[in-house]
Amino acid sequence: MPLTHNLEINHGIVSRYVFDHEILKHAVASGAEFCKASVQGPIVENGKVVGVTAKMGKEVVEYHSKVVIAADGATSVIARALSNLQRSDKDKVIALRGYIESDVDLDQTIDLVFLNEVQPGYAWFFPMNKRLANIGVGIRVDIYNHQDKTLQDMLNIYLKSPEIQSRVGDHKVTDIRTWQLPINHYRTAACFRWGAIGW
Repeated sequence: MPLTHNLEINHGIVSRYVFDHEILKHAVASGAEFCKASVQGPIVENGKVVGVTAKMGKEVVEYHSKVVIAADGATSVIARALSNLQRSDKDKVIALRGYIESDVDLDQTIDLVFLNEVQPGYAWFFPMNKRLANIGVGIRVDIYNHQDKTLQDMLNIYLKSPEIQSRVGDHKVTDIRTWQLPINHYRTAACFRWGAIGW
């Protein structure tokens, strides 16, 4: 899937770490106050979220405000606390990603590949710069739990494909991480009025 080369816009792919750090820098520069804490759950009053409880070291503190933004990720503490629904395994994807160097200059083309050995799932190759790419695989959790391949096995299958071999050769995947992603949305039982950020 080539990126939009015909439009006069700047585009590219950056790592999540760099992207998050840039958002944080802009927020602080715009007057936001930053503190590092582990969100424990929402504070709900009269059916509305009016804040959160958070752990800072050994101390549990409360934050109250008029607006809530729940930006605590796919396994959201806030969403789980507000929903009576349990997400089933068929509503989640488990994924593995890492970074790999290339033997050739990469263009700004991202690959989304549906492998016969990884179904219902997918693999991807996202160039980060001319010689580095984000590579990974993902599959629905309920299917993953009832087959014999690990995520690393699935990634190895993708790495051995001719398209990937021609770009990465014998380079090894580094900084490997796994996580789960929702493939539908929680329904919430309360109205958000404030924001909780934590990941």
